[in-house]
Amino acid sequence: MNKSVGLIRFIPALFWMGIIFWLSGRPSFVSSSESEAITDQIIGVYARFSGMDALRQVRWSLAIEPYIRKLAHITEYAILFILLYLALRIYFSSYLKTALVTAFICTLYAITDEWHQTYVFGRSGMPVDVFIDLIGVFIAMMICGLVRSCMEEVGQQGPLEDESGQQRPLEDEFGQQRTEDEESGRKGPWDS
Repeated sequence: MNKSVGLIRFIPALFWMGIIFWLSGRPSFVSSSESEAITDQIIGVYARFSGMDALRQVRWSLAIEPYIRKLAHITEYAILFILLYLALRIYFSSYLKTALVTAFICTLYAITDEWHQTYVFGRSGMPVDVFIDLIGVFIAMMICGLVRSCMEEVGQQGPLEDESGQQRPLEDEFGQQRTEDEESGRKGPWDS
């Protein structure tokens, strides 16, 4: 594989790392006001359907806002894991090696991200946030493992074999059985 093609695979992950760095570099009052606004919107939607009064909306908003912030940590690191995994998977032969290297990189980035926050006005680096970030990494690791397992299962059986390895008839979009010869000569709407 061409080295430049391999390096291009890292662009989405590097871009996402830049977004995480940018979000972490904003002062606490900016970050807090934005997460409060998102929380208020979520509660507002719920309030419209439930008839919740304004005082309860404020209470609920204050109660769940910290969880919304932590959910953002989980989500941003789950996305980072997936993007890095997709970039690194061509360099390792097994899922486990790829996932462990990816998780290691994400862990290092989470640690440096918290350290970065110690230099931002009104923010502090908290070790508990690294563990919350790692929850996102773990969830994404499980998702990637499940997807890979499903893809390997399909690849081992092949689309033309059933569980016992026997040839199974092909079906078109209307449930009509077709032979393999008919399938190979079949044209799709994009074929001329």
